[in-house]
Amino acid sequence: MAGDFAVLLQAGMSAKEAICYNLLSSLLCFVGMVIGITLGHSESAAEWIFAIAAGTFLYIALVDMVINN
Repeated sequence: MAGDFAVLLQAGMSAKEAICYNLLSSLLCFVGMVIGITLGHSESAAEWIFAIAAGTFLYIALVDMVINN
């Protein structure tokens, strides 16, 4: 978290703005965790989550291969 704060300060944000963005990021991570835990209890939702995660990893790998060639 301190590294993120330093990067935001280096990018030209004030300390107050950097703290607000860090807090927002932390809160959104917590919301994502709650949603993930809630959806993880549903069997049909778990299938969709795995499909989306697999598709995302494939997309990232293919884009990396195309850009680096």
